[in-house]
Amino acid sequence: MKKQPTFKLNHDLSLILTAIVAVAVLVIIFNFTSLKNYLRGISRAAVINIKTEVPVLNDTAREDELWDLAENGLAYLSLTTYNINDTRVMYYDLLSGQLPVWIATGNVIDFSSVKTNGAYVIYVKNKTIYWHSTFDNPFNGHAVPKLPTDTDVLCDIGSNNKIIFVRQSGGTTNLWQYQISTGISTQLTFVNSNKQDINYHYNVITGDEKIVWADDRNDDLDIYLYDFAAPNPNGEQITTDLSDQYSPSIYQNLIAWTDERNGNTNLDIYLRDLSNSDAGDQQITTDSKNQRLPDIYKNVITWEDLRNDEPTGPMTGNADIYMYDLRKNKEFAVSAVPPGQPMSGDQLRPKIAGNRIVWTYAHGISTGQPPFGYSSPNKDIFMAVFDELNLIAPADGINFSLDIPFIDITLQWEYSSDSPLMPVFYIKTLLNGQPFPPGSDSGVAVGKQTIFKLKSSRIETYPDGTFTWSVLPAGLNTNPDNWALAESRTIIKKTAADLIAPPDNTEILPQTIFDWSDIPNANLYIAKIGGYLPEGKFLYLPLPGNISEFVITQNIYDLLKPLSGEKTYTWTVSGTKLPTPTDWQTIWYGPALTFKVKA
Repeated sequence: MKKQPTFKLNHDLSLILTAIVAVAVLVIIFNFTSLKNYLRGISRAAVINIKTEVPVLNDTAREDELWDLAENGLAYLSLTTYNINDTRVMYYDLLSGQLPVWIATGNVIDFSSVKTNGAYVIYVKNKTIYWHSTFDNPFNGHAVPKLPTDTDVLCDIGSNNKIIFVRQSGGTTNLWQYQISTGISTQLTFVNSNKQDINYHYNVITGDEKIVWADDRNDDLDIYLYDFAAPNPNGEQITTDLSDQYSPSIYQNLIAWTDERNGNTNLDIYLRDLSNSDAGDQQITTDSKNQRLPDIYKNVITWEDLRNDEPTGPMTGNADIYMYDLRKNKEFAVSAVPPGQPMSGDQLRPKIAGNRIVWTYAHGISTGQPPFGYSSPNKDIFMAVFDELNLIAPADGINFSLDIPFIDITLQWEYSSDSPLMPVFYIKTLLNGQPFPPGSDSGVAVGKQTIFKLKSSRIETYPDGTFTWSVLPAGLNTNPDNWALAESRTIIKKTAADLIAPPDNTEILPQTIFDWSDIPNANLYIAKIGGYLPEGKFLYLPLPGNISEFVITQNIYDLLKPLSGEKTYTWTVSGTKLPTPTDWQTIWYGPALTFKVKA
């Protein structure tokens, strides 16, 4: 409180209070379009019944195995149970929904890698890499040039149409690159070692490009990195644990992989953030069964999970798909069937791109028998689509400030979905843990925009306290479980002063000092006095300037003094920027104290 000169009270002003909302935000909310029971951990993913759309004979008997996913399409192998020589590389455009493109055919053992970036499908067939435009006619593939003695093993392709591959050449195994636009191949690494599970990421915004792979040069498998911004012909070792680490996936500076450091029957998913070297290897999964084969996109990791696997037959189990949101630090079941329920088959090798998680679903037993076929579960490709809502502004824990000019608070979030239509958004606010305003358990509709502005003049009318706000799209807002999972942020408001002196129910005299706590950036204090005006009305007394005390002068004392006996008054003070008496009736005031004046 500031010790300042006395100001004379003005008796012609009045003021009342009202309430507020403060709200808004984000969360990585996962509204799986076809998964009605998602938040309970029971999912029914919509089948991408690709096999019925393959324009070939006997398509109803085909088995489809996912190999790669781009934002607009997926690459897979389509097999028959009666003829393993009729194995086809296929591409399916998720956006158009047209019939899959037949890329190549051969024996099932001919293919060791199939990848896509949406514009091209690349694959290794009989130790040679082929690339194929998804707009070409079938079988119009192009081979990556090599020497007759070279053997190509694995490949990947970025959104820049660069192919990264593992080549055995001259007695060594190394990473190479091939640019489709130039037709030129270049060797990248010069260390002879087994290199597997390569994954290449190209950042279309920054142009950064990185490769990760599993490498056995240290007699165990470790994760290695090749960064084009700082090329190292040896690669950079990422993991050093003496157990095996493999199947890495990279997105920008985030690398996820399968890790055996907790035992080869307790595989876990680990993460390394290249932009945060102090964090080291971060364990993502902790379940005692196997979690493996991760794929990462933006802030989401998905993987194959055996925590519910209790096989009931020789060909079926219960491998499931899980995901982890790095923003929320939360794990979600995508395809899990709770233990104790009938097993429905294995969900295998998930891939994630955009708002889609796609995987191979192995269920039942095929009818093909050797020597003309092979025996395996029937395989289809399933997909879960999720919506994502991420908070942008303001930062968590901000304080509402009575600054000059008025500082409005803009709540902003981003929303992504497979639907082209923007939903109506609902903002839910808790004030000190309770719904605000009361009864708004499902939130308040704010329209289809992803921004909502809280006017400073409105905020002044809200009660003091901590406002916790969240955002959900229409359809999710009526389920309390969804709000419990939604990301939230807080706004702290404090404009009502804490009353310091005189003590409550004290008799005052001339020169009594009324003192209260400072309100930062307030250029005006309003004292709300009860008991002076008739009919329970309040007197609102402006105290110009940033004065956090006033002294009762003889003139003021005489105005308050009753004709006989004693009279009790209430008082409270609030800081404001609002200039008019009408405004002063709406701002928020804290609890009042009492004082007495005797005749």
